[in-house]
Amino acid sequence: MAYLRSLVLVFALAVRLSQARALTQVTVASGEWPPYTSVKLEKGGLANAIATEAFASQGVSLKIQYTSWSRAIRLVQAGAIDITLPWAMTPKRQQSFSAIPMGLSVERRLFFNKAKPFHWQNRTQLLSAKIGILRNYSYGAEFTPLLKSTNSEYGKDESANLKKLYRQRIDVFPCDVIVCSYFLSLLPFNIAREIGQDTTTFQSEPMFVLIGKEHPQHKEIIEVYRQGLATIRANGRLKELMSSFGVQ
Repeated sequence: MAYLRSLVLVFALAVRLSQARALTQVTVASGEWPPYTSVKLEKGGLANAIATEAFASQGVSLKIQYTSWSRAIRLVQAGAIDITLPWAMTPKRQQSFSAIPMGLSVERRLFFNKAKPFHWQNRTQLLSAKIGILRNYSYGAEFTPLLKSTNSEYGKDESANLKKLYRQRIDVFPCDVIVCSYFLSLLPFNIAREIGQDTTTFQSEPMFVLIGKEHPQHKEIIEVYRQGLATIRANGRLKELMSSFGVQ
């Protein structure tokens, strides 16, 4: 009888483990950063659309939960949500998270008021400019310390800094081309027409999906996303999604 009970327990444990490994849905915590992520945009924005279709190509659905960015990363670190995206990778985040390449990169250029053009030459020229930056925003290991040590002024979001450029309260605003182009499209024409951008991309930084290193399905989720991204890249769907959001 004892042998039979042990056999039943072993079988039940095997069933539970098998069910735990069966990946059918992944949850993602996402903040507002249009056009990459937004509850107001079709498919949740470009980054969420890419993740949704990458997982779907492998038979896995994606459930999006919108929250603040600070809460999103805490939820994933605690294991309450599976993943969060899109993020730049930093040494601090590497301690707790694994990073899965998203298939997207932030392409930063300098935005300025056309009455006072500002063109990228080197990092030191930024020391003499009043720079608009965003709080709790990573500009990469090379530029974050520099920008925060210059004559900088924080704005609450991209739209606020673009308006500061218009009023000439700041000289320059380093911003992702796609993001600032989106926000410019929402501003009144008389403001948007006065804002220019440099033709030089001074920084290209890849974006990642983050997953906690202690997640029980850590390896499986990473592999499924990688395979899914490769699938939609090969069949042309990734290019179609990017084009639909104005990204070449």
